[in-house]
Amino acid sequence: MISRFRRKNTDKIIEENLQGLLRFAFFRLRSMQMAEDAVNEAVVRSLDNINHISERNFKAYLYKTLHHICIDTLRSGNLTLPLESVGEYGCQEEEPLLEEAERIDNLLDKLPQRMSEVIKMKVVDGLSFVEISLLSDTPVSTVKSRFKSGMDKLRELIKTLSDG
Repeated sequence: MISRFRRKNTDKIIEENLQGLLRFAFFRLRSMQMAEDAVNEAVVRSLDNINHISERNFKAYLYKTLHHICIDTLRSGNLTLPLESVGEYGCQEEEPLLEEAERIDNLLDKLPQRMSEVIKMKVVDGLSFVEISLLSDTPVSTVKSRFKSGMDKLRELIKTLSDG
């Protein structure tokens, strides 16, 4: 049984991070419907395990759970949606997000995966270095180093593309 105070705090953490969680899932799954489903599943799993998670680490646990759900979804190949689940305007609303995700991914694909993941989590998902460290089971100093090196390589890449 969780205390009312603890439940209120975790509800607040979920509410404050909902948009970031959706963005995190969307940039990985490329479907708003699937992102929403993944976020819902992550929230339910996290709340089911709330007695084993410290409040301080709840946000990182939530993102880590979502990360694993996204990986499982991608591995399963279950990325198609039933036609009736797509609203009349659903595809049009996602189009600009998909174009932006594609542009970002094209640049990040040119970097080593460890660097690109840290950059996505920091810039796109808005996570702190400490949260990324907890999520990836990597020391904070390594996360910062990967971020700096990746950003330096991105700058070089963008400069090369704009000069050419």
